[in-house]
Amino acid sequence: MPPWSTAIVSGSTMLHPYLGLRRLRGPVTYMYLEPKPEWRARLPYLPAVILLGDIHDMKPPCPGFDLDDDRTKEVGGTQSFWHFLDTDPALSAFTKDVVLEFWLPKHARLNPHRAPIDLSCFEGGPLLETWASLSHCVGQVRTPACVLANVRVHVADLRQRYIDSELNDEHLRDCLFAAIADPKDKHVFLDKCRAIGQDPERAVRRLLSLNIFTDLDDEHLRTERLAHEFNQLHASVQAELRQKLAAIPQQQYPYDLPQAVVEWMNARSEEHCHPVVEKDMRDLAEEEYMLRRRTTCLELYALSRMLKEPRDKTIRSRPRVAVLYVGVSNARHVQHPRRRRVFR
Repeated sequence: MPPWSTAIVSGSTMLHPYLGLRRLRGPVTYMYLEPKPEWRARLPYLPAVILLGDIHDMKPPCPGFDLDDDRTKEVGGTQSFWHFLDTDPALSAFTKDVVLEFWLPKHARLNPHRAPIDLSCFEGGPLLETWASLSHCVGQVRTPACVLANVRVHVADLRQRYIDSELNDEHLRDCLFAAIADPKDKHVFLDKCRAIGQDPERAVRRLLSLNIFTDLDDEHLRTERLAHEFNQLHASVQAELRQKLAAIPQQQYPYDLPQAVVEWMNARSEEHCHPVVEKDMRDLAEEEYMLRRRTTCLELYALSRMLKEPRDKTIRSRPRVAVLYVGVSNARHVQHPRRRRVFR
């Protein structure tokens, strides 16, 4: 690990940026972020944030790697990094949160005897090896297999929420793509819109929007998980995040795809839409998880979970460390890029 320079953050730091570790076996990317002193003075509950990203490239240990060294840890396999977070005396004063990038349905989170996570569809990697183990510790209801006593584990993925409810945008999006594929299913989409009291044209534009602010400001989405968590942040944190989001270039369609879909939706015939629109919608259905709005939504949701003020007063008064674990899906998409035709 490289030496840490306090010049990056003027003033005293919250803790050693590498937690006092000399080596961390990956392959893994590691980044440490902490609030500037002026932010800590105003909002002392803000955590130091560690970003872990698995690059899914199996390599032998570095020369001289020695797990018997108390300050040398391994991310995966033996799970010694998580054990270190859980038991290291220097971290005992800190509340420690780990946020995982996967969706666990509510009924599963509340079941102490939930089935193990099936990882057969993912490629191997050090973080992936501990992913299933950490899932035993999600939420307040932990399974007997959880080995962490002092680390809280959360899930922060919005992509499979249709499992919990049939009256949300995930289901509506699936119905829209199904209608494009088979126009006879157009009525299913229209019926879903009526069930949630939504105008179909407005729903289409919301579903196909590429702007992250749609998730924060659209009236229909104010009760969804992202807006719900984001709106719990301190007003100054919200303003800072909005400023950062506004600086990110927004993706754009090469033509007004939402309008083309609206025109087809308003037509009474059951014919397929224009071949170009149909092809682009099919590509969009296959690649929607790679849309910048979707990935930003996922990351902003996780950050909001980290940065909001804890409800528990005992936790609120303690310094905090938050680990954002992005080793499963994000890195997998980076390793296997696909040509994106629908947007630029």
